Amino acid sequence: MNGIYKLSNPVKHYDWGSPESIPSLLNITNPEKKPYAEMWMGNMSLTDGTALDEIIKESPDFFLGPEVNRRYAGSLPYLFKLLAAEKPLSIQVHPNLEQANAGFARENARHIPLESAERTYKDANHKPEIICALTDYDALCGFRTKCEIQNMFRAFNCPALENFLELFNKDNKEDPLKLLMKKVFSLSDTIKEEIEIYIKENITNLCTLAPQYASVWNIINLFAQIYPHDAAIISPLYMNHIKLKPEEAIYLPAGVPHCYIHGFGVELMANSDNVIRGGLTAKFIDTKELFNIVNFHEFTPPIIKPDNTNVYAYKTEAKEFSLSVIQNTKETMRLPVLGPVILVVTRGTCTVSHAGGTLNLNQGESAFLAAGIENGNVELCGAFTVYAAGVP
Repeated sequence: MNGIYKLSNPVKHYDWGSPESIPSLLNITNPEKKPYAEMWMGNMSLTDGTALDEIIKESPDFFLGPEVNRRYAGSLPYLFKLLAAEKPLSIQVHPNLEQANAGFARENARHIPLESAERTYKDANHKPEIICALTDYDALCGFRTKCEIQNMFRAFNCPALENFLELFNKDNKEDPLKLLMKKVFSLSDTIKEEIEIYIKENITNLCTLAPQYASVWNIINLFAQIYPHDAAIISPLYMNHIKLKPEEAIYLPAGVPHCYIHGFGVELMANSDNVIRGGLTAKFIDTKELFNIVNFHEFTPPIIKPDNTNVYAYKTEAKEFSLSVIQNTKETMRLPVLGPVILVVTRGTCTVSHAGGTLNLNQGESAFLAAGIENGNVELCGAFTVYAAGVP
């Protein structure tokens, strides 16, 4: 059995995607300026016209390794993506494993079709994820501290929101973050319109009077232009604005609300499609389930910054996946990642060699490496940057 397969990957053309980032990496033209939002590398990828999950079924112990095959019932446990956001994605949160199991069973019992717009749980799995920047990358992730939130609302100084500060009164028995979210979702159309008008009329003054928050004001203004009448346009007041430089990453566990605003990166996650939306979308929002899933705690995801070594593994608590970046100049090196592995080349050319053969990968190309190949016998050669997904 060969054990190394070049992949042909499906591309998702969601309207928030960039018309340039993925085509540029793949070295293809895009004269129609079609949005290229995501490229998926995983079970649905093709190799010689056959889906990867079908190949894995032929010999799961060889392709996944006996332990991974046992733990994940013969399926590749992760999904690897290129993600290119030209416009902001929706605010979303993902369930933990127990919540996903319960939610999937509950919606099955209610006979909600999997393709229904009102279906929240598409499977019984959780979806922890890591996003690693290939370019400068902006995101909202987790709740600010209560003190920061109050300062943000004071600086924003919108008359329609002045009573929000009362939520942080110590006499309130309910968590102020939960009260805040409830209030956001209960804003009337009249109040939302007042907020939009305030943003339009005051964005320049806000940047002058509180320049330390200029990036926040600009994001709020952007949201108001793209998602008018959506209460979540004020989410930057209560969510952390995270800015990543290339090769920096953040890991998002279950329950953390987040929104990818702009940038190009690699994303790696447990193999699930469970998304609970929380604003900045025209799609269905299951408000009740959202409040069940969100962790109403102050949380700023630490930025994971690689060191100067040629191999860096991004440390997370995930059991389904591990992400590494591998840089090389020209010499031959051993593959340092445990299988089953998917490699994607983001710079240069990488030659993958083992006893069964050799595969050349150019920028934008990817490959699957079976766990049955002894890692010590796989060599990488060339001048390249490669991102590698594996299983810890």
